Amino acid sequence: MSRERKRIYVVAGVFALLLFLGIAYAATTGALEFGGTARITNVRLNIVDENIVSPVSGESVSVNPAGDTLTFTVHFSVPGETRYVKFKIENAGNSDAVLGPLVTTPPSEASGITVDWPSLEGVQIVTGATSSEYTIEVHWSESYPGVTSDVSLSASISYQQYNLVAG
Repeated sequence: MSRERKRIYVVAGVFALLLFLGIAYAATTGALEFGGTARITNVRLNIVDENIVSPVSGESVSVNPAGDTLTFTVHFSVPGETRYVKFKIENAGNSDAVLGPLVTTPPSEASGITVDWPSLEGVQIVTGATSSEYTIEVHWSESYPGVTSDVSLSASISYQQYNLVAG
């Protein structure tokens, strides 16, 4: 190795050492702060086992390709009928999740349709687990004089990533 090349290595080493010592000094005296936030979005919630209890002609239930929105159509024949849509939520990601409220599309108040959405807020689903079964109750009021047959609704899952093991 030539003398010139050795000199370059020595100068580069001294410079690197001084840089390291300067950063270490600044960090220990509080003159240099490291901060920020990071969010890893690797929770993947899927709606599974979705079905309408005792389905009749014209009824359907489907899940969007992302797996987190349930869309369903129920068919009513006479006022006073109630239909039930059941589903479970599976965490297919690699981070635990805490569910928030369902984000829903409510029916028009003038339709005589009421929906009892399940409360999912605070439900914890660890990686690889499937939740309990939840039920959406859709009711056509007996006192509503209008004509209603097919009612289409949807619900999307909201959640926060959470490490349930470490807290």
